[in-house]
Amino acid sequence: MRKIYLTAAAIFTALSIIANGLFSLRVSAVDIESGYCGEDLVWSFSIDTLTITGTGEMEDYKYDEHAPWYEYRESITKIDLDEGITHIGNYAFHKCFRFSTIRIPDSVKSIGDGAFFNSGFLQYIEFPDSLEHIGVYAFADCYFLKEISIPKGVKEIDQGTFDDCWRLKTVTIPDGVISIGYWAFDNCKALESIDIPASVKTIGMGAFTNCPVLRSAAIPEGVEEILDYTFENCSALESVIIPDSVKAIRLAAFEDCQSLETVIVPENVEAIALFAFQNCKNAVIYYPSSAEVNERSFENTKAAVKYEVRNGKAYITEITGDTDRIVFPKKISGHEVVYEDVSSGAGIYGYCEII
Repeated sequence: MRKIYLTAAAIFTALSIIANGLFSLRVSAVDIESGYCGEDLVWSFSIDTLTITGTGEMEDYKYDEHAPWYEYRESITKIDLDEGITHIGNYAFHKCFRFSTIRIPDSVKSIGDGAFFNSGFLQYIEFPDSLEHIGVYAFADCYFLKEISIPKGVKEIDQGTFDDCWRLKTVTIPDGVISIGYWAFDNCKALESIDIPASVKTIGMGAFTNCPVLRSAAIPEGVEEILDYTFENCSALESVIIPDSVKAIRLAAFEDCQSLETVIVPENVEAIALFAFQNCKNAVIYYPSSAEVNERSFENTKAAVKYEVRNGKAYITEITGDTDRIVFPKKISGHEVVYEDVSSGAGIYGYCEII
């Protein structure tokens, strides 16, 4: 019996050793999921949480040369970033699509290009006041992102920063931002309004294209060009204010804005490009006679009304389009409107009045 007892004990001991060994191996395997991601930054991944600790700048990665935790991206549901990090690397969290919130530490000064590109379920971002730079396409394809407040230290909203953020509804841009980049808010399908601060001097090509529920836009004084496709296919856009500083309206800037009604192009505008207001079928466009206009600038609009400023008054000189009734504004570019000696151009006009 003693022999049998010793054998059972041995078996129990052996099983315990094996079990402990397997446990140790599992713990070791978890511990192995770590490494450096900057000179003084360490990353670790455990179960569902990615943690980055240390100080300084994170390494930059590329779209096809991924961060070391990329292979665990489908398991990452939480990201903890330590105070002390100063830069979030390019494409750092590219395609980490299961986490929903992120707090950017106060120490962070810059977020790299594509840092959160295609983080599809990201819904909430807490930016620090210390932030100064957000890279190109940093939050593009974050389909569930609903609200953004840009910190005051950021001076430029870069190219494609919030491109394809389908559910983005509210954007706060602080005074101090000087430029909005190409395609910055392209395809933001839920964006209803945008307050562009007076500090903005340039708005990039396609910045608000394909924003189908955007209803109004006021372009600040100081912007000199409305570039190609800026508001293209903003089908709910009802009104737009164009400042006196604008010198040119470029290719398809307002194409397919089918809800636009009255647009006053200031007297300082020198050129209105091809398709600038094409398919704005409900719009009456007032434009200066001195502007260089393409024959298809106003294609398929309700009407195009040419005016000429003389002796401090805006004289309506020509109407083109297919309309039975036009109601003129009392003033154009601050000048009293005078309606006389109007030619019909290539279109038809009927009853007109000034209100």
